[in-house]
Amino acid sequence: MPITTLGKITLTAVTGGGNDITFTTDPSTYTIFWSKRRSSFPGLNGSVTVQDFGKFAADALIDIKSGSQWINKSVVTDMDENDAIKGATWRLQDYEGNDFTVSIDHWKPEMVAGMAILGLYTYDLLLRVHAIAKLRGVTYTGN
Repeated sequence: MPITTLGKITLTAVTGGGNDITFTTDPSTYTIFWSKRRSSFPGLNGSVTVQDFGKFAADALIDIKSGSQWINKSVVTDMDENDAIKGATWRLQDYEGNDFTVSIDHWKPEMVAGMAILGLYTYDLLLRVHAIAKLRGVTYTGN
């Protein structure tokens, strides 16, 4: 028994083929990890040299966890196929106005206990960002 699609996160195939996906529901957790390229070196007499090269799109990871939000088996099947494609990239668009080119680093679906007959799953998804067209609805001009 599929559930009505209410999600606003989509993955559209860019390279390598694959399935275009709209997640059935929005996740419970949606986090963008993005650290600066930065190093610190201790020197003599308590000095410190800091090299700060800023942020690059390629350093960003997007961690998406469904939590208590379920997705349909058809979404899981399509994501399983996408995850198996070597070197493929997708366009990720979401409810915040983000527009990224990403690849799948980690995909882990889990069947909801007692819901096998309904085909409902939770998931963890980790995406690696390759490029950013828009960040929170604003055209991205960074690296």
